[in-house]
Amino acid sequence: MLTSQKKSSSNLEEGKAKFDSIASAGCLSALMSDCQLLLVKSCRPVGEKFSWDSARSIGLPFWLRSQKELVSIAEEIAQTIYKDTRNVMDCALYYIAMRNMKKLKAIAATDRSESGKKFFKFISDHDFSSDRGRNSAEKNAYSLLRKRKYASAASFFLLAEPPMIKSAVDVIRLQLNDTPLAFFVARLIENAMKS
Repeated sequence: MLTSQKKSSSNLEEGKAKFDSIASAGCLSALMSDCQLLLVKSCRPVGEKFSWDSARSIGLPFWLRSQKELVSIAEEIAQTIYKDTRNVMDCALYYIAMRNMKKLKAIAATDRSESGKKFFKFISDHDFSSDRGRNSAEKNAYSLLRKRKYASAASFFLLAEPPMIKSAVDVIRLQLNDTPLAFFVARLIENAMKS
């Protein structure tokens, strides 16, 4: 079911699986499983929070049914990214997809880089449900596309209210070549819109 990196019995004794990716049959089995939280726990990196690479490698966006757990893992991924890079733009996509603007503003306020300061000012100065805010987010998204900052561009497409989901997902899928991330973001946005 899982493509294993190391086929030693010590991995099984620890109760943790180590793998590069999950087979489609394994993904389908996980989707149909009645114990998905146990699967998530077993797949979690030992002593760490989920990173996007670890979540993608197990196909998590495709099989985890619990929206609450999906949001929790997205929060973990965003925290891990910010902890590693200390750049708000690197984790913005996840917070914006979750519609957790309060947390994003708090993180942006602590980012002392030039881009972090500009981003904080931008999200603080605009009401993205207004035409002015929506147009400004879209204009910045296209500017970032020209600069080949695709993840940031997708984030700006999602800032608008209502979010420009198709544009953001297309950028992630076609420019970043990351279909699992596009699906993950779409699920997070869908969940946030229902709440």
